[in-house]
Order: sequence, then C-alpha cells, then structure tokens
Amino acid sequence: MYAKQITFRLDPALMDRLERAARKQMRSVSGMLRMIVAENIVKYESTGVSHQAQSPKVVRLKGENR
Repeated sequence: MYAKQITFRLDPALMDRLERAARKQMRSVSGMLRMIVAENIVKYESTGVSHQAQSPKVVRLKGENR
C-alpha cells in the first residue's frame, strides 16, 4: 500500500506552534502532523457531527499557556 502525499499551507504562527510542539515531543513536523490527524480522526468518526471544525488559528495546543 502506498501513502498519498498532500500539500497544504499553514499560517506562519500555526507553523511556529507546530514546530515548537514537535521539538518538545522530539518528532519531525510531518510526524507530529500524522500523530495529530491519527488521534483526532477518531473523534470525528465517532461523533458523526458534520459541522465545520473550529479554526486552527484559535485552537490551543494541550499545555499551551498564552
């Protein structure tokens, strides 16, 4: 089975947050994205909610104090 490659743009501030989180977890940015998607897709599959997700610009990472 082959993985599909996707390309998308992230807000620079969101990318900075993702890079910091990846550093703390000692992961690559792409590995961090895969982990986030894998953990969160289960939530969307189980809830069956079809409304739009909250904007990623306002979502706080776990343990982030700003």
